[in-house]
Amino acid sequence: MSMPEFDSYDALDLAELVRTRQVTALELVDEVIERLETVQNSVHPLAIEHFEMARTRAREPLPEGPLAGVPWLMKNLLLMAEGTVTSNSLTFLAQAVAPHDSEMVRRARAGGMILVGKTNVPEFGYCISTEPAMYGPTRNPWNLERVAGGSSGGSAGAV
Repeated sequence: MSMPEFDSYDALDLAELVRTRQVTALELVDEVIERLETVQNSVHPLAIEHFEMARTRAREPLPEGPLAGVPWLMKNLLLMAEGTVTSNSLTFLAQAVAPHDSEMVRRARAGGMILVGKTNVPEFGYCISTEPAMYGPTRNPWNLERVAGGSSGGSAGAV
């Protein structure tokens, strides 16, 4: 599926498309994955992909939350999603699997959002640019010679 108009929708609009059965949650997840795959090698916004987990979730019945079916990316910093690695871009946490959902993640899931991946961040968020040794740099999408700044560099690159 290709949704050229995808960029004109916000999260509430996407949820409305799912609610009114104009698209399925799986179609939205696949659209986001396709877009991420297009920029991952050049911009590198993602540290951790959860593509198959997202597709599986999109095929299941969704909760009746306000954002049911909306794909989302989570910052790979402090927040935990049960059963997934939350490394904070620190090599000594490379195998740290979250034992439970953080409250924000629990609320996002209860609202119907579908986790697609975790965005790249500097080591523990303590750097002015997103260049962690563990995952490599996130590039500025407008100038690939530069890196994305701040602890939300992966998020900015994904947008």
